[in-house]
Amino acid sequence: MTGDVTADDDTGDDADYGLTGRAAGVLRRFAPHVMAVVGASSVALVASLGFYAFLGPVVGAFAGSILALALGRVEFDVPTRPLDWRIPVVVTSLYVVVVLALYRNGLYTRPIGHYLVLGGVAAFVAYQIWVGQPKRHVLPQILVVAFLTYWSTQFVYPAGVVTPDGGFVITAGEIARTGFVPNDVLYRRTPGHMIYVAEGMLTTGLSQRLAYQLLSVLALLVSVAMIAVLDRVVPAVDRRMALFGALVFALMGFTLRRGMFPFKTNFFRPFLLFVVIVFFHFVYRSDQYLRYVVPVGVCMLALLTGHMYSAGAALILLAPLWVYEQATRLFRYLDYPEPPTRSTTTSVVAVVVVGLVAFSLFADLSFLSRATNLVASLTDTLLPGGGGAGGGGGSSGTSGGRYSSLSLSVLLFSTAGQAILFTLGVAGIGLGIRRREWSLDVIVAWIGGGLLLIALSVFVNANDIPPQRIYLLLGFFGLNLLATIGLFTLADRFPAGYRGAVVGSVVFVFVVFALASPVGSVALSPVGDEVPDKWRYYTGHDSAQQSWADDHAGEALIETRRAKTTLPLERTSNNEATIVLSNLSADARYEIPRQARTDGVRYGPRGSRLGSNTYLFLRLPDGIERESKIYTNGPDTVYLHENRTRSGR
Repeated sequence: MTGDVTADDDTGDDADYGLTGRAAGVLRRFAPHVMAVVGASSVALVASLGFYAFLGPVVGAFAGSILALALGRVEFDVPTRPLDWRIPVVVTSLYVVVVLALYRNGLYTRPIGHYLVLGGVAAFVAYQIWVGQPKRHVLPQILVVAFLTYWSTQFVYPAGVVTPDGGFVITAGEIARTGFVPNDVLYRRTPGHMIYVAEGMLTTGLSQRLAYQLLSVLALLVSVAMIAVLDRVVPAVDRRMALFGALVFALMGFTLRRGMFPFKTNFFRPFLLFVVIVFFHFVYRSDQYLRYVVPVGVCMLALLTGHMYSAGAALILLAPLWVYEQATRLFRYLDYPEPPTRSTTTSVVAVVVVGLVAFSLFADLSFLSRATNLVASLTDTLLPGGGGAGGGGGSSGTSGGRYSSLSLSVLLFSTAGQAILFTLGVAGIGLGIRRREWSLDVIVAWIGGGLLLIALSVFVNANDIPPQRIYLLLGFFGLNLLATIGLFTLADRFPAGYRGAVVGSVVFVFVVFALASPVGSVALSPVGDEVPDKWRYYTGHDSAQQSWADDHAGEALIETRRAKTTLPLERTSNNEATIVLSNLSADARYEIPRQARTDGVRYGPRGSRLGSNTYLFLRLPDGIERESKIYTNGPDTVYLHENRTRSGR
């Protein structure tokens, strides 16, 4: 039994609508052409400016627009031939057993077999989605596969992950012991994630480090599960789109990074999606809005007291959705055959805005500060005489920094998964916009707003709009859903017997590249040694060096750890710095780890905002061969600086 999904862009009569409806019809017809022009211009701009770190996704977007032109119409047969439920159970169980066996002897490296088995099981899950496997069979598989993949770094690095939230984890332990948030802790006004970890410690009895990592991963899995139920509130999103969107988000590179290298934003992602779900609920069930105003307020309170950026992300998500909803109402709902008739979404946006402004005024000014900086930098760029991206004034865009200086082969390998997602997602936009479904177009509006924010980040202000976080939001809600339309329409152009294989094959390639990419995990990527990054995992070498330092050097050792150093540095180029040996005191002991030379160290004072730190590769200084080596374990070397004047050299 099959269902037929077709576009109705050519079946509707634009004359039945007003002038705005007819204009919308023209835009739908030529949307892929416009996207192709914009995509080609973006590729040319990025290449001419040397912003090669962004080349992969931009090329993917251009390829997606061409694919939309080639496919033409959203028309595909949707088979309903679910497999016996025992087959997915057996396959998922085999995946768990095989992965545990692969990592039994794996230390500091990812077994090659994991790429193949993860790609294979993801392709199998995608095939099940294509043939109409029930959600109760598919979703548990996605969650099990995602959890084991995220947790695989714990097998590779049994000593643990060097989390950027290490100080917060320690504070969580103190909260669990005392019941109070210390006065001197950073983010004292937004201690939500630390309180969650403390509650987890008290509930489970786990250590503070393990509780932080486990709860962070579980919160990420809750987000995946919530994406899988979007078909219950968004009419244009059917069961297959919701499940495929959950699969794509769970295994895309940036999500793998958040799972393998847990971060505090994981705790707040479910709140963000809940706010979006309530938005759509208000659009289509406006008579029940009062019962959801209080839950939205509670979500905002959790976001505001837990992580200020996540609270701002709620507004970033809602603003394009609300603006499009108001614009379509103003223009009499354009050419939609079944538009939403009454909406109360303004109350959702009002709760978010009032919460943000009130909290900013009375507790934490960071949101208002970032908003002011963004307006100032945008004004500086647009007004005559402004500095432009990378110029003077308030503008502080980004070219991709040291990543854009990597070889093109490494960059394309690293961003291949992103390129595939953008190809399918943009193709889905070009095809889906012809379906004339309001709930689908409003998602497209959010994607357009998100891409505009990324452009502002790259060319205007990367400090206050981190591009990687906006990209993660697009993969979280938007591109992951529209990619279903692009992939399923592409598969339908093949003979019936090969369509499931096409879906599985594309997902296999996407997942393998996502897992292999340094975006997911630099330390475990095949090209990780060529990509600069921060120190992220504890190894035996680290423990041995630290033990030696504690036993022999004490406080006299000048350490370089986690990209931080107190060595006297001199900048020698845009991307490099060296040690000024003459500025060291006599008999100083100093450490030069390989990590500092391959991944870089922070140069200059610590920045107060995201993206405001400068990292440079540490190069060995002239004369290092005359220094005395007093300890080495391979990656780490400790030198003794001798007073050459005193020794006569």
